Amino acid sequence: MKKLFLIAAAAFSLCNAFAQSTSYKISGKADFAKDGDKVYIADMQYFDLIPTDSTVIKDKNFFFSGKLDAAALKFIVLVQDKKPVSINDIILENNDMQVEIFNDSTKKLADVQGSKSTELWREFCNIGNNSSAKAEDSWKIVNDSTASEAAKKAAKSELDSINNLQQALRTKFICEHVPSTISDMLLGYYYEELGTENQKKILDLMKSNNSEYPYYKKIVAQHEADAKTSTGKQFTDIALPGLDGKIIKVSDLVKKNKLTIIDFWASWCGPCRAEMPNVIKAYNQYHSKGLEIVGVSLDTDKKAWSSAVKKLGIPWKQMSDLKGWSSKGAAAYNVQAIPATVIINQKGEIIAKDLRGDELMTKLAEILK
Repeated sequence: MKKLFLIAAAAFSLCNAFAQSTSYKISGKADFAKDGDKVYIADMQYFDLIPTDSTVIKDKNFFFSGKLDAAALKFIVLVQDKKPVSINDIILENNDMQVEIFNDSTKKLADVQGSKSTELWREFCNIGNNSSAKAEDSWKIVNDSTASEAAKKAAKSELDSINNLQQALRTKFICEHVPSTISDMLLGYYYEELGTENQKKILDLMKSNNSEYPYYKKIVAQHEADAKTSTGKQFTDIALPGLDGKIIKVSDLVKKNKLTIIDFWASWCGPCRAEMPNVIKAYNQYHSKGLEIVGVSLDTDKKAWSSAVKKLGIPWKQMSDLKGWSSKGAAAYNVQAIPATVIINQKGEIIAKDLRGDELMTKLAEILK
């Protein structure tokens, strides 16, 4: 009987943990708040807080619920009389959390219960405080127009040393907490800064732990896409709706033309619009000699996409699933920035990527003499 009870208890615990993992709930408290005060969940974008959800204080309490694809750094912001009086960072993940926020100089951080990731985030933030202070002094020298070249060179060298130390500390922290949602989130947030050696160390460790966390899986998928679509490899087909809703396939164009360019762009992308006259020039000069182009738009608004095509005078076919950075076309070629191009010959081989302006014209002239 005791054994059966333990099995039942374990099963209940497992089911409860699974239920908690599918969504998040925040039960909040603020003793200094008044009924009607607003509380926001916000993202930080370019040092600006962008609200993503809100609720209203009642009896000094507030409540949020929702679902995330992956753990994320968020900010809880309490607003009184249209002014933020409390801003606290937390790691939000699909879990039950209790948050008490204060308006007290002696309590600068919210009390967060039920979030081990938030505890670890705070520990992580403290790691580089000393080196960050040194970096500020060095940055002042580097940007000081009155400083000597020797002083600037020494300060730059110090910054490089500090950066290497910070990446080593970040890598150590991430590895020490594999597998966990916080190590996965930090990998996603700092991946580009870590450097090739540290990236490989973390990825190998996560692989050996059979990681199924979202940031890790996304990075692995990007690596696989890069490997499949590097220069010299056979192209990956894309089939998406055109402006008229009919499906367009890149493979159909590749078969018919000596060269096909996949042009990744978006109506909202300033550099894309600035580069477009150069691409149109290339098209006009070489289309009759066997060049075709197909645009893959990372737009989410069909009207904006269509309007930009007309305004810019783009003559080639366009396709998009209107999913922005979640575009299947962009994912197929691991497009992380736009404008981006892929040049494919009639054999289906990728012969160049991301050529623009004079480089593009030189390559086309070389092949389509």
